[in-house]
Amino acid sequence: MPGNADELHKLAALFFGGERSQLEVLAWQALLEAMTGLRTCEALQLRADAAPYEPGWITPDGKTLCVRRAKGQQNVNPFVEIRDGLRSVLDALFA
Repeated sequence: MPGNADELHKLAALFFGGERSQLEVLAWQALLEAMTGLRTCEALQLRADAAPYEPGWITPDGKTLCVRRAKGQQNVNPFVEIRDGLRSVLDALFA
């Protein structure tokens, strides 16, 4: 786990600098997990083509991301607020 934002960025840069098909996905995963607090098993469920209320779906107002929690799904908000940092990561990912 990176100790701070600088370490996170160095880690992501290392992965982005590697062989595109194998390491780039780890950079995106690291950034998404850092921005959302999702567990790895939760982040791996996210889909770019998610149907409404499925993991990866972004609400029409663009302010929240639907997720599937690993534990206590009934007791935890199934959405992550999309703030500036996460918005930047998502915009870059989809570009």
